[in-house]
Amino acid sequence: MDAPVNIKINEGMDFFIKKPNTRLLPYIDLIWASNGRPNFKEERVIPDGSCLLLFNFGKPVASISGKLHLPIKRCVFTGVFTNFISMKYDSEEEIHQQVGVIFKSGGAYPFIKIPIEEFKNQAIDADLINKNLFESIYHDLGEVECCETKILILEKILTNILSKFDSLTLPQDFINLIKFRNELNINAIIDKTGYSHQYVNKILRSHAGVSIKSLQNIYKVGQAIQMLKQDSKIENFTALAHELNYYDQAHFIHQVKKMTGFTPKEFKNLSLPITSRVIYL
Repeated sequence: MDAPVNIKINEGMDFFIKKPNTRLLPYIDLIWASNGRPNFKEERVIPDGSCLLLFNFGKPVASISGKLHLPIKRCVFTGVFTNFISMKYDSEEEIHQQVGVIFKSGGAYPFIKIPIEEFKNQAIDADLINKNLFESIYHDLGEVECCETKILILEKILTNILSKFDSLTLPQDFINLIKFRNELNINAIIDKTGYSHQYVNKILRSHAGVSIKSLQNIYKVGQAIQMLKQDSKIENFTALAHELNYYDQAHFIHQVKKMTGFTPKEFKNLSLPITSRVIYL
């Protein structure tokens, strides 16, 4: 079993990450835990089709996305967002302690057991989903101080939950087709599934939280961000928009701005995100 790895965000904070075990890997991208004083004021989370489960053991953290304002107090579940989320850290004097799970697209459903569309662009207290379960997890994690131990405890709990779930391959087949074949338009993707447009959207909304159109757009912007990060010499955004099959540059710039808060040109001038889904400001 791989041990959690400490990646330094700043000198005042430990940040441990772990890839999940083989059983959880189809559903969960990462389990993490942090402890310390951040030297950044904001974590800006870029939409990537993921859902998030977050346990907070320190001071409440302000979370803002568009008109949504939710202080993260104890335990929060977020659905799939179509615009960025800002988590604000106002004081460098406060100790922040968090444990989190980043689910892959479609991966949260076996643990939540409610259609994920109900949480689109929402962050809610997880106790409202299953009070006994999430209070119990919060208590178990709160009993230990060590970040690495918290991660291993949470991994074991999630594995036990998943053991009672019969895996479904069809939602993941749809998601993979959208993610890895973004040169296809929506009608071509529907044709390749062999199902109706209505049925594909029904499955995606239930398991991935959004429609085929929204999920494709999230992945396209994600690909654009990776390309901007990897090649600092990109200046021709019209050509990049065309490569990613946007109808025009204006639409491309609008979508990048919506999901990051920055235009492609502004994004290029930032310090690179420490992870593929977070900008630290």
